[in-house]
Amino acid sequence: MPSGIEIYDESGNLTVDRFTSLGRILGSVNTNGSSGFINHEGFATGQPLYFVYAQVSNNQWAYEWPDISFSGQTMSWSYQSNITVNNTIVYGVY
Repeated sequence: MPSGIEIYDESGNLTVDRFTSLGRILGSVNTNGSSGFINHEGFATGQPLYFVYAQVSNNQWAYEWPDISFSGQTMSWSYQSNITVNNTIVYGVY
């Protein structure tokens, strides 16, 4: 007997099945406005994904997003200027 998951919308259209690629969040890291890296075994289980949000106050209007790269089980981030703020990077795989 086959097994898996199928999800349908209100019109009966298949939207998710066992062949759909879904993301999985592995964790998050605060950059503290500095370049850095983390290692996570989970990066080896799929394609890396991430999103970044800045933790800024109302009077901070100019800042830089970190450049993010992946190599094997390592995610690295770096800042190219002195206009940095504490960012949170949420990372995972799909």
